[in-house]
Amino acid sequence: MTVEGIEKNTRAKSTFNTHQNENTRVIVWLFYNHKHVIHDELCSDLQDVIETVDYDTMLSRKYRGKKSVEERKNVYLFQQLRDKVAEFLGTPGSTTNKNTVIFDEFVADPKIYVDYLAKRRKGNGGLMKPSVYKSYRASLSFLFWRYEFQVPEQFSSRLKTYMDGIKRLANKARQCGEGNIEDGKRPLNFELFLQFNKWFLEMGTYEGIYALAYSLATFNLACRGDSTLMICLKHLMWKGDATGVPFSHSKEEQLGDDPTKRLPRFCFGNPFIQAADFISGIFLYIATNPELIDNKDGPLFPGAKDSHSTKFSNTLKIILKDPVKRAIIQKQYAFDPDDIGVHSWRKAAQTKMSCGSTAGPTNSAACIRGGHSIGAVRDVYVVQEKASDQYCTAVGF
Repeated sequence: MTVEGIEKNTRAKSTFNTHQNENTRVIVWLFYNHKHVIHDELCSDLQDVIETVDYDTMLSRKYRGKKSVEERKNVYLFQQLRDKVAEFLGTPGSTTNKNTVIFDEFVADPKIYVDYLAKRRKGNGGLMKPSVYKSYRASLSFLFWRYEFQVPEQFSSRLKTYMDGIKRLANKARQCGEGNIEDGKRPLNFELFLQFNKWFLEMGTYEGIYALAYSLATFNLACRGDSTLMICLKHLMWKGDATGVPFSHSKEEQLGDDPTKRLPRFCFGNPFIQAADFISGIFLYIATNPELIDNKDGPLFPGAKDSHSTKFSNTLKIILKDPVKRAIIQKQYAFDPDDIGVHSWRKAAQTKMSCGSTAGPTNSAACIRGGHSIGAVRDVYVVQEKASDQYCTAVGF
């Protein structure tokens, strides 16, 4: 543990990348539309990029898309400008030594940022979802935080008023048929979850077996994909007739302050339905990867987290692109295949626990199982017990 390492871990890398991606876009937009709020050094460097950009390498690559040459050039230039801004902003944990935005000028007129949000559109020209605009606002706050800029109360107050208007308009657009009403990917119903697991098994490949284990672990534990990838072999503990898996780190509990989040989550076998059987799915995965046993302290899914998420996502795409399977998903399960993604598994688990039975577990039990907060007071006084966690598993899976 070093000072540099501590600084890099004040925010998760994925959080930093999300905010960095948005802030580079904002600053390039400001350069084109409100250059007076950009520092001279950055303006000069961005102008140099425009004057010296080399399109030959980009144009020499094979391209099968529908964009014209001019459109491809614009996209390429925009990315080069964002890369230059990223150099000024620095890497995770680094100090922002180079100035980018003249914040005093920027916050003097909130309409500058509101104008940016008003022009942010989807590829088809539609409005974003309200939650997306909220995430853009969070990225702006992150930019202020990195430069240790104290935001004036007047700016925050006026921007909040504008944000309410933006989200209201975006929500009306959804109600009028623009985009989907649901936020994010749709949760799978239990029948479709089983169907996907059957398809993974039928693939008969290593990727299919891996996807089955990933699917069963994520669904049974009602956790995020990142948490699934943090499971070590020694975390698989026998608890009577079940397997218990504890988590000491998750998105909602990154500092380890809440001991209830570290309680094992019970997973039972299902000998009647193989596609729902957690134990046989994990066994099949370990049997095809016997080298895992050599390192009992090692991860169940070794390798970089991004590569594993991509591996499951790619296997899922193979199924979703199959014309026959797409037709089954649409006609038999009434799902649009494009609404299904990796996060559908966690949403499905939480939905099944909370709403899958008229005699289901309590809301507190389901929230604790899924790693959700139940409020500052109840988080202290309501603690998970074996009976309620096991009931979550029995009803849900």
